[in-house]
Amino acid sequence: MNKLMCTLLVLMILPGCKKSEDLETSVNNRWQAVVENDLEKAYEYFSPGYKKIENLLSYRNRIATAKINMNWTSGKYKSAQCETDSDTDTVSTCKVQVQVAYTYTFPRRSMGTVGTESVVVEDWIQVKGKWYLVPKER
Repeated sequence: MNKLMCTLLVLMILPGCKKSEDLETSVNNRWQAVVENDLEKAYEYFSPGYKKIENLLSYRNRIATAKINMNWTSGKYKSAQCETDSDTDTVSTCKVQVQVAYTYTFPRRSMGTVGTESVVVEDWIQVKGKWYLVPKER
């Protein structure tokens, strides 16, 4: 009987673990794509609603403009605070902290370049089992 109870308990806990692993993987994969300048792949992680207001070309242009002075060198999932949908009892939205490293080149080249790190907070939403980034309003 104890063996059966332990097995059932493990089966109930594992689905919850998988959700956070999927989120962490999605966050890390998106940031890897940004660092590697694979903007098509990075764009895939935007929410379907966001893709309706910014197409891939616009996104590419915005990132190209940012990269005039900034170059992302890494982005890694740090932690997440998630909310559960009370109707379905599933995780639906998360505020994710990402440790981001980048170099910044000053507009006056004589001032040089500086490397730094900061924590970025991103909003992610789960739709039909897949995690998407929901950018903040600009």
